[in-house]
Amino acid sequence: MHSSIESARTEAATLASATGEPACIVSGRKDGAIIFRVYSMKGFGLPAGGIFEEVVLPAVERVDPEPPEKDSTNGF
Repeated sequence: MHSSIESARTEAATLASATGEPACIVSGRKDGAIIFRVYSMKGFGLPAGGIFEEVVLPAVERVDPEPPEKDSTNGF
């Protein structure tokens, strides 16, 4: 949890760089104060009451390797 969006951006940039996937910043209220949280975009679902603020992209995106082609000796 962050009380300012600048510190949330810093965490989001760190998360995005570490995972190679975009991270997002979501705001909400807790005890009347605005708070910011950082979530990975992979499998992301907006929490109840959350407001989507922005997406932070990684400098280098991770590319999942494709599985090798199957070399079958039985004709399939």
